[in-house]
Amino acid sequence: FVVVHRYEDGARCARRAVELARNVPSAEKLATQGLNVLADALRYQGNLEAALSTIQQAQRLSQQAKYENDTVRLFYRYALTFGEGAILGEPDTVNLGRPVEAAAAFQQAVDLTEEAAAKNPNDTATRIRLGEAALNLADLVRERDPRRALALSDLGIRRLEETPASQAGRRIRAELLAGSSYTLRRLHRPAESRRRLDAATALLQETKDYPAGERIRLDSPAHVLLSALADEEAESGNPRHALDTYEQLLRGVSAWPPEPDTNLPDAAGLSRLYTVVAGLDRRIGRSEAASALETRRLDIWKHWDVRLPDNAFIRSQLNAAKVNSLWK
Repeated sequence: FVVVHRYEDGARCARRAVELARNVPSAEKLATQGLNVLADALRYQGNLEAALSTIQQAQRLSQQAKYENDTVRLFYRYALTFGEGAILGEPDTVNLGRPVEAAAAFQQAVDLTEEAAAKNPNDTATRIRLGEAALNLADLVRERDPRRALALSDLGIRRLEETPASQAGRRIRAELLAGSSYTLRRLHRPAESRRRLDAATALLQETKDYPAGERIRLDSPAHVLLSALADEEAESGNPRHALDTYEQLLRGVSAWPPEPDTNLPDAAGLSRLYTVVAGLDRRIGRSEAASALETRRLDIWKHWDVRLPDNAFIRSQLNAAKVNSLWK
């Protein structure tokens, strides 16, 4: 239910699972799993404070749970720690806007998985989780500490290179390479940035994710790569080329299609895309096109403000869209 965006149904089932598990001796692990799913459902409904409380409740309960072995325990701890980081501040999506706390949670997830990966050279699942945590943490700390961000990206890339047969691992490695291209440009290393984008492109060609075709899912590896390629063009003084790539991406995302009126993560992702494309439009003097996108962005958050009034996340997005629309 949560995966197909039926969040109310997902929350209902998760609550029932927790209720049943609590009536069974030594079923704390199952209750923890139910709370984890419930936290996801609450987060994607915009109920972020409740989502955080739920994931923290799951963490407390997990300390009492019995696990089959240390690997299972690790994966449960990772899921809960990563989930807390995502609720607190996963970049570019629905979150509480608490990046410092989010970074601490993601760092814990990195540490857990790096310790396990160092002990087992053949463990693909742990390396994939490490890559996910490193990717999010690097995005969070890039602006204030680019060297730390680069070290995190390099750690994830290196560990995922140890399991080259994994398709999922290759996709995350491509995202880490694309993400680290921003960091390298901040560190005034543009040639290395370009090489990493080339490497990310080659990986996604191998996995058949790129070229992306006519339909592109929001936040898919192809979306990440196309954004990174366009942003490199923009930072290199080629805003028209950047805009061409972003317009290709926007057409693909629109054809996917997203559900910004009913799915809050889609609303956040599409809003961000509108903002970037509108900024490039203004940069090359296309004020009318920029204004149209800014209006569409503002309409998204007006709709959600009616649907979920007085929601802190939505109000922050609405206020940002209102400020941006003043440029019209």
